[in-house]
Amino acid sequence: MKLSRNKIIIGTRPSQLALQQVQEILGFLRPEYPETTWEICPLETTGDLDKKTPISEVEGTDFFTDTLEKKLRDKEIDMVVHSAKDLPDIIQSGLLIAAITESIAPEDVLVSKNNRKLSELPSGAKVGTSSQRRKEQLKKLRPDLEAINLRGNIEERLAKLNDGLEAIIIARAALIRLGLEEKITEILPVDIFPPHPLQGALAIQIRYGDSDLLSLFSKLDVRKKILFVCVENSCRSQIAEALVNHFYWQKFFAESAGSKPSGLVNPLAIEVMKERGVDISGQISKGFTEIRDREFDYVITMGCGDVCPVYPAKKKLDWKIPDPKNKPLDFFRLVRDDIESKIRKDLYEDSKGE
Repeated sequence: MKLSRNKIIIGTRPSQLALQQVQEILGFLRPEYPETTWEICPLETTGDLDKKTPISEVEGTDFFTDTLEKKLRDKEIDMVVHSAKDLPDIIQSGLLIAAITESIAPEDVLVSKNNRKLSELPSGAKVGTSSQRRKEQLKKLRPDLEAINLRGNIEERLAKLNDGLEAIIIARAALIRLGLEEKITEILPVDIFPPHPLQGALAIQIRYGDSDLLSLFSKLDVRKKILFVCVENSCRSQIAEALVNHFYWQKFFAESAGSKPSGLVNPLAIEVMKERGVDISGQISKGFTEIRDREFDYVITMGCGDVCPVYPAKKKLDWKIPDPKNKPLDFFRLVRDDIESKIRKDLYEDSKGE
């Protein structure tokens, strides 16, 4: 298979771990697309430059992605390879998570100065860690230990063991990718030390509408695929697609299509999504030819009855969402909220155990 362009520029943070993650993705890409040139573009984010702010104060923000996402939006790079757990809670307008890879190792691990396990650390020992989640879990298991804010790349964190820390808690996947597994003192069981749900996974981010790269990464994506369908692909299905891809992207990837696409996204659909902080004016009203050869876990019709188009899927749902076309803005708001309620109830909540 050949891409429509000869060179792809990949954005990444500059740490050794981030660069190794790019190589992991290139291990998939190069054999599949040997004629393509893959250029790596390391870029420092705010999180790389600011090594003092505690992670607990910036979790869920673009602290580790801001520069990369700006360069992607500005078309200075073509894609970004992220640690999936570094992504902000809400994906920015105009950008799309093309794939979340399978985690190579979800667990947290303890690395200690004298090879002592967590239960063996002396009372009062200082343990370096970054996230609020880890600090709370450490306090629950060993309230007699002192949790210390830990910042920097993996090499810098390990060096802190020679600077007053008895132990540190970090991601097992990071040490595996850097070939430093021998540093691990103890793998912390996920049932007593639950990790971040995306720990050990990578995320591929592209611009919305880049069908070339979207198709390229579909094989790597472990999320459930959803197709929202209606007739015109102008209102309900566009709102549903945007809600999934910007707010529920961790578990799902969505597309939308219509049997008779109108060619435009309804201005009031754009307006009610702007109220949620997402600009969908760049989304495209499209038909089934643009999504051919894609497989979906769910096809969800939006309540258009007998005129709803039929598309194959592993599971089909029909959401009885009233058509807001030619209705006022308040009606569009009700439709938006109804769609999000169904995403949470029918999709997101049911998938939590997966």
